[in-house]
Amino acid sequence: MDRHHRQKANADADQRHQRQPEHGGEQALPGTEIDIAQRRILRGRQVEGRQTVAFRPRSGKFVSVIVPSLRRAKVNPADAPVLTLAITSKTMPLTEAQNLVYTRMAQKISQVSGVGQVNLSGGQKPAVRIQADTQALASYGISLATVRTAIDNANANSAKGSFDGPTRAYQINANDQLLTVDDYANLIVSFANNAPVRLRDIATVADGAENERLGALANLEPAIILNVQRQPGANVIQTVDGIKALLPELQKALPAGLTVTILTDRTTSIRSSIAHVEMELLLAIVFVVLVIFFFLHSIRATIIAGLAVPISLIGTCAIMYLLGYSLNNLTLMALTIATGFVVDDAIVMIENIQRHIEDGMRPRA
Repeated sequence: MDRHHRQKANADADQRHQRQPEHGGEQALPGTEIDIAQRRILRGRQVEGRQTVAFRPRSGKFVSVIVPSLRRAKVNPADAPVLTLAITSKTMPLTEAQNLVYTRMAQKISQVSGVGQVNLSGGQKPAVRIQADTQALASYGISLATVRTAIDNANANSAKGSFDGPTRAYQINANDQLLTVDDYANLIVSFANNAPVRLRDIATVADGAENERLGALANLEPAIILNVQRQPGANVIQTVDGIKALLPELQKALPAGLTVTILTDRTTSIRSSIAHVEMELLLAIVFVVLVIFFFLHSIRATIIAGLAVPISLIGTCAIMYLLGYSLNNLTLMALTIATGFVVDDAIVMIENIQRHIEDGMRPRA
């Protein structure tokens, strides 16, 4: 038999209460005023196995505006991680580093603007592993079911009693779950010859991992993998830059034995692709101007067409900025193609004007 227990029991089971908001994992909702600084007090009801949290927005905000923002504040599982980090250590077991990475890194990164979800994989949660000795069980006449029942009863999460008054009743709860190896080793499983049979007499109790078949490697070293996904509509480059700016601070918050390494970064290919498209756009402008000068043999006409392109691009980018659009591979490619249209219209106009001038028509203001 192989059992493992080390999850803290809920001391507030079956208890309804009100609580203040926990700011550890909250994120501001874009387009609304429901953020940590401006949110009203959260009121929740917590019952065994479930929890309900409600909030009241600031006055003046309509529900029709808030509800869509809540629905959009989700991550799309189909989106690939925008950044993947690996946390390794040559001195600290990953079972001890798991909780540090979650509390000191994952929760901080989740608060960066644009981050939708942070997932940990490859890490191993700490647990107490119990390996039963079948021969010892047989000698004491104890079955595996008896051992299982004793362990379950020692970790039962239930009310210990109650205070009953004329108008109110209060339940008494206590967190008496076993957490350490010594706690489990001294657990009395049964009695034989009027003497207690403890768990250490019939099993091997040791610290270990919750799932020994789970693991990840980074550069051939055991690691905890941290995958960061963005919110729908968030700018990938801005999100990743915000996380990278936070990494030095997060590294200082971790013990000296832990090392944080960037495994994958989606912005690397995005930046390279954008730089390539920008170069193509610049070359398109240069070659268009050279072609105009080669065929028209007019410096004046070349200057007119050359000015039309950057003015059109600047105007287009200004309108996109005012409308809230961002530059990406698609928009840059569209601008590159549109450059040809602008120059083509400019050439047609210049050629038509030049033809009328050669026919003797004088320019008019």
